[in-house]
Amino acid sequence: MKKILVTLLMLVIVSFVAKTVGNSAGLTTAKYSVEQEAIQQGIPTGFFGVKWLATSDEVRSIRPNVFSDSNGNLKESNDFLGRKAFVTYHSTSTGVMLFTFTFTDDFTTGNFDKTQTLLATQVGQLGKVTQLPGLDRVCSSRVMQRFRVDHCQPSDLASIPEQILIYRTK
Repeated sequence: MKKILVTLLMLVIVSFVAKTVGNSAGLTTAKYSVEQEAIQQGIPTGFFGVKWLATSDEVRSIRPNVFSDSNGNLKESNDFLGRKAFVTYHSTSTGVMLFTFTFTDDFTTGNFDKTQTLLATQVGQLGKVTQLPGLDRVCSSRVMQRFRVDHCQPSDLASIPEQILIYRTK
């Protein structure tokens, strides 16, 4: 009887370890795959040390000054492309899928143009600034196979600050 109980306990332990290692290996494989897609499509593999598909715990470990916003996303103040911005790490059940950079300085066309030029060195050339359907903002965008970059300014300057959104589309 004792031998049967020990055997059952060992089976439970082996099953648990195999499942845990399998899940970890699957997530590691997904992260590697997304990183390779980003490289192939000319997108950074992450920002400020936070990589695509990072978990909330990983973001907190890498960026200890983040705080949760009202939507539960992690956020911090940082410099991006030479300007002060709030950086928001938007997560889904699979990890970080969207980085949003919301600039905190006053909007000027000069700042937008300079940022557009600097952004192009990191993500490639963005398109012409156009009105996005259904939104009160104009953006220049770069759409790739699995990623998208939008650099947006509000069309009503009092409504939404200048933002850059870099996200995985699928």
